[in-house]
Amino acid sequence: MHLAGERPKIALGTPECYVELAKRCMHSNLKERPTARYINASVTAWFEDLVSESNESIIKKNFLEADNMKPNPESQKHSKHMYTSKRIDVREITKKFSKMAINDPVDSEISDNLK
Repeated sequence: MHLAGERPKIALGTPECYVELAKRCMHSNLKERPTARYINASVTAWFEDLVSESNESIIKKNFLEADNMKPNPESQKHSKHMYTSKRIDVREITKKFSKMAINDPVDSEISDNLK
């Protein structure tokens, strides 16, 4: 996906450590982006702070404050009921998939049956 240099806005109240990591992950220079190992280590450290019994962690305080700033989904009701669930008949889709012979789902191409 090409976003022409556009980056998503970061929500108000997002913990600063998360903002910094997100900005690094979206860096225009791929070589400046953090590795998966670095991201994993960062998120693991945050998680350990969050589950610790100590209330001294600034990271823990920031994440808990961010949780309190999230909008309440119950207050966002839509007057039109266009978002209600509807039953979908998937028999035609199922028939097309059953005709496909997929040996290796990772390397297989889309069957002409689905076009």
